[in-house]
Amino acid sequence: MFNTQAQTSYSAFNQTPQFLAANSVNQQAVSQITSSYDASAKTNLIKTDTLINGVDTVYHFNTATVTPEAFVSYALSLKGTPYLYGSTDPAVGVDCSGLVTAVFNNFNIAVPRRTVDFKNAEKKITIEEAKPGDIVLFTGSDLSLRKPGHMGIITSVGKDVEFVHASSGQTCAVTTGKLSYTYFKTRLLDIVRVF
Repeated sequence: MFNTQAQTSYSAFNQTPQFLAANSVNQQAVSQITSSYDASAKTNLIKTDTLINGVDTVYHFNTATVTPEAFVSYALSLKGTPYLYGSTDPAVGVDCSGLVTAVFNNFNIAVPRRTVDFKNAEKKITIEEAKPGDIVLFTGSDLSLRKPGHMGIITSVGKDVEFVHASSGQTCAVTTGKLSYTYFKTRLLDIVRVF
């Protein structure tokens, strides 16, 4: 996506001490880099408030090109896909963040690849506010860490909040779960609004 001139400018700029300085410099880098994208690519960029070392990064998701209903429908169509650690390709299998990435990729929307990066999403909501299409974050297997290690996409709300996720457990596939299950209730960290 970068053109040659923008890559050269970025490489040169990246070598300067000012690159690591103030946020205004970070914004200059963002402007230089993103100016090289074509208009259609810009609509699907993840914009961040800061660029360097992930400090105070806030992710904004451009989901204007898709409805939550279409998003959830595609996610549910992947039920039964085998669990495959590190993969974002539903043709061979996906892990939990790979499932979320694959769904966003289907609609040409760029998102962070790692589960932990979704903790910096712009808008966090409560269970009571949850809607289909929201992203749900859980701890990993070590509950004491209290940092995201598993994720899914909320598919329905009402009597219970249901979600689709790629499980490495007994099903070892993309499946659905409920937030009322003790296993998930004790691991719940955040719900992120992306629509």
